[in-house]
Amino acid sequence: MVGEVFLFSGISAWLFFSAAFIFALAMKRNDLADVIWGPGFLVAMVGGWLLGNPSRAMDLRMVLAFLFVGAWAIRLFLHIGQRATSHTAEDIRYAQWRSEWGRHWIWRSYLQVFFLQGVFQQVICLPLLWIVASSPREIGVWVYPAALFWGGGLLIEAVADEQLRRFK
Repeated sequence: MVGEVFLFSGISAWLFFSAAFIFALAMKRNDLADVIWGPGFLVAMVGGWLLGNPSRAMDLRMVLAFLFVGAWAIRLFLHIGQRATSHTAEDIRYAQWRSEWGRHWIWRSYLQVFFLQGVFQQVICLPLLWIVASSPREIGVWVYPAALFWGGGLLIEAVADEQLRRFK
């Protein structure tokens, strides 16, 4: 069961990033990879759950994991999406890579920007996928300080992003 969750999560992430690559290719905007980074975690978790462990009941631990990741993913998507759409041109880093890579830019964009991001995401997502793969169980007392720690981190991230936006 653990293997299926990790496998289907990986397949879901690969399909998500590959579809985003096709869209980015049409737009000539590889900075789309930055915009979809947060939601990709949610896609990986949902794919791992629905395809790899569909009989897994939603317990409070899993609900909290989905809520925390979902809130963070949506906030990040909106922040980076707004930043990306406020510019008519692609982020300078990606535009520079496109010119440096020459005639191989399509494959390098796919492998180095989109595929590699999906691989990193899967590694970072392992603790979340473990929750999806494991049997339902009660939450412990550590969930309360963890939730406060998560909320503080999200607040710090949001304030820092707003400060950066104002500075720029």
